[in-house]
Amino acid sequence: MNSVKIEKGAVEALKRAIRLHDRMNELLSEDDKGPSWDGDIYLYNNDDLKAEHIQYRIPTQIKGKCASNLLNRNSITYPVEYKNLRNYFKDGGVCYFVIVISKDGEKASIFYNALTPIKLQDLLKGNEHKKPNQTKNITLMRLKNNDKTLLYNMLLQFGHDSKEQGSGELVRKSISVSDLKNIDSIRMTSYASDRSEVIDNIQSGEVCLFGHSSLADIWLPFSYDTQKKIEISTTVKKNESFGVDGVPYYSCFELTVKANDNKYIRLSENLSLGIDENKIHFNPKSDFNKVINDIQFLDALQHGSGLYIGKKK
Repeated sequence: MNSVKIEKGAVEALKRAIRLHDRMNELLSEDDKGPSWDGDIYLYNNDDLKAEHIQYRIPTQIKGKCASNLLNRNSITYPVEYKNLRNYFKDGGVCYFVIVISKDGEKASIFYNALTPIKLQDLLKGNEHKKPNQTKNITLMRLKNNDKTLLYNMLLQFGHDSKEQGSGELVRKSISVSDLKNIDSIRMTSYASDRSEVIDNIQSGEVCLFGHSSLADIWLPFSYDTQKKIEISTTVKKNESFGVDGVPYYSCFELTVKANDNKYIRLSENLSLGIDENKIHFNPKSDFNKVINDIQFLDALQHGSGLYIGKKK
């Protein structure tokens, strides 16, 4: 395929996914010659697609690539010129697409990277000396089955996070590892519905964490490299009894799931059970009565035949 047909096929593939969703529209050009951008995707909070219901305008860049062997890859890399990366950073981010087309033009896979200001800051860090036409390889993930809902959710995430991050002072003051001691709370917004997907997106930096600085009384985004170093776990309090052979030793407990999916049951401030690693973690540090209760539970566990949550073995 010649370059003109590759570019047209790329834009058409993305337009089709957008057209199939009731709350997306676009102004994308197949032969756009403008600097750095190919147009915009619009997200709406109402399917009438009226101007007053625009939720986000997503600056967009689209590249086409003819390579049948890449169609089913989970990710690819693509070179982007530094002059464009710098323009995207100044403008508050861009959603970058590379559409891989089969040699016969019959198949297409959408690859993307939602380049928020925080991501762009990380890509540009230490590269101030690079000449405008030099390139930086970026990684793009494949949109599974070119799914319109996944595309919409990804763009919603980008729209929210890039707006919250801004393109100036907040990004320059982003939270580093050394700043964590001054953070008193953390928040985030995710448009994924599956718990494991949310955790993966936080861990990979696809969902931005924001921390409240106790010194400046302001919410700041985590820097990209800092967020990727954080281990994410979730804890749920269960208001059910926990015991051995039907005898309750605790009126409630906490279930913690780590980033690696290992599960821990915390019974007291002294005692937790590592379910997947089959270990008991006991470190006495509470008052005497609680330690005694933990010891009695451990003794019962040693001689008992089964653990119980409520009346369920």
